Amino acid sequence: MVYKRRLVSTEALVRKYFYNGYPLPDDSQIGKEIQYFWEFYRTLHPAVFLSYEREAYYALDGSDFRVTFDENILYRKDDLFPSTGQLIFR
Repeated sequence: MVYKRRLVSTEALVRKYFYNGYPLPDDSQIGKEIQYFWEFYRTLHPAVFLSYEREAYYALDGSDFRVTFDENILYRKDDLFPSTGQLIFR
């Protein structure tokens, strides 16, 4: 089972956060969890930028069944933010 949670932010704020330890200005539960893990694992840092096209399918019978297919998967290990660098097709 997978639980996904999201936090909306700008690229500039994420850069400040990961590279300078700049605190997140978000007091939501997920914001607090991110801050906790940042403080607990002081060595966390971006390692790869990943991009892909996803098709998602779900059951129409009301069950929780869902399957996704990813294609055109691209990555880079340098310039880890969307606005920089070239992607490598894998």
